[in-house]
Amino acid sequence: MTAIKRLHEVSIEDAAPAPIKTAAADGPAPAWVETPTSKKIYQAILHAQTTPTLVLIYGAPGVSKTTTAARYVEERDPRWHERGAYHINLLGVKSSASMLQTIHAVIRTPRYIDAYRNVTLMRSLANCLEPGSLLILDEAQSLRPDALDAVRFFLDERDVGLVLMGNEIVYGAIASKSARAHFAQLSSRIGLKLHLPHPTEADADAVLKAWGVTDDAGREYGRKIALGPGGLRQLAQLLRHARTAAAATRRSLDHRLMHAAASALGLIE
Repeated sequence: MTAIKRLHEVSIEDAAPAPIKTAAADGPAPAWVETPTSKKIYQAILHAQTTPTLVLIYGAPGVSKTTTAARYVEERDPRWHERGAYHINLLGVKSSASMLQTIHAVIRTPRYIDAYRNVTLMRSLANCLEPGSLLILDEAQSLRPDALDAVRFFLDERDVGLVLMGNEIVYGAIASKSARAHFAQLSSRIGLKLHLPHPTEADADAVLKAWGVTDDAGREYGRKIALGPGGLRQLAQLLRHARTAAAATRRSLDHRLMHAAASALGLIE
């Protein structure tokens, strides 16, 4: 049975967080919105931890990769769960030494680690992680080959699940045909690849509903923004701006306020 087939057999309703209710225009903004794509991301992360295995999640920005990872970790805070999950942002991190130091800073090890050699630091970090824990390495596209190859140590030596997230470069560096020959040890450990080329209209509809956009013109315009370069992140930014105006004028959040917000944000030329 393939990893993808096993993933589809996991109950999304049981494992994924419940969707948030529609927010009133004068109430707090939605802290979390579950979308069809965020369900896939959540399930892929869960698969990495429970198997354990290496999962590769890659694609366009603004599809909820980072926010879903943060949500997953929030529900499995290592302070309260023996097999906790850790979300490590590696934006701009390139070398294996910098990667290991960043992991060290996030997992808040209970002991002092003073290691100048990568292998020593890697072993010390692994010993601080319980088998069945999870490391989510976000923005992994900048990692150099030696750093990418080093992450498998945690899976091999400690049964710690791994998620590598980032843009298309992550896939090209590890799992493309040209890379597999150089990263055979790492690519052979990939239990699941989840490609997210763009948000979907259903994703946009879920976000728009949570923010209280009910008019057809507003939904249509919101979908257009979500399917653009900024994805759901751009849509959420626009909705925050429009919602402030809606609360100030005691109006519903509709397409007119959304257009005004887009103009203020420079999205309309």
